[in-house]
Parts: sequence; C-alpha cells; structure tokens
Amino acid sequence: MPVAPIRVETRPAQTALVQRHTVPMAEVATAMAQALPAVFQHCMTHGIQIAGPPLSRYPDMAGATCTLEAGVPVVGAVEAPEGFAVVENHGGEVAVFMHEGGYETLG
Repeated sequence: MPVAPIRVETRPAQTALVQRHTVPMAEVATAMAQALPAVFQHCMTHGIQIAGPPLSRYPDMAGATCTLEAGVPVVGAVEAPEGFAVVENHGGEVAVFMHEGGYETLG
C-alpha cells in the first residue's frame, strides 16, 4: 500500500461542535456514522453556522478502545447541549495526511 505524502501547514485556531464517544476500535466507523448526522442536525435546527468540512479527533487511542470526537467547525460562540461538546483545535503548525482504508489499517 503506498504511503500518503505528509505535509506541514499553519492553521488558525478553530472551534468545533462534536459528539464524543469511547468505543472499541472495531466500532469507530459506526460511532462516526452516528455522531456526524446528530451534529449536523443540531446545527441546522439551532441556526449554528458551520465553518468547514466535518472533522474528527482521536484524543485517546489506548489499547482496544478509542475516544472519538466527530463534528463540524462552527462560527462564533456555541453552547453544547447534553450529549455534545465544544472543542478548540489550537492554531499553529500541523502535520496533514490522508489515510485511505479502514481503521484497522491505521497504524
């Protein structure tokens, strides 16, 4: 399998509305498929402006489970209702790459 090129970019800080799930690694795709529609629906229902494409963060991938945060960047201050969280991606230099394939092939 070819290795995707890695590049360094400078990005601004970004606020996002997400749903957070801790699931077995085998259930990451299912959790993502549940979280993203829920976040989009909440934004549309409450007039929250979406500032870019969906995103996911993985703050903990220890052992057999994964903590996944899936959602969208938003414009302005947003309150997180029950079941959601507001997170901040700090600005600065980031490594960017595209993984193609299932989560089981992500090293």
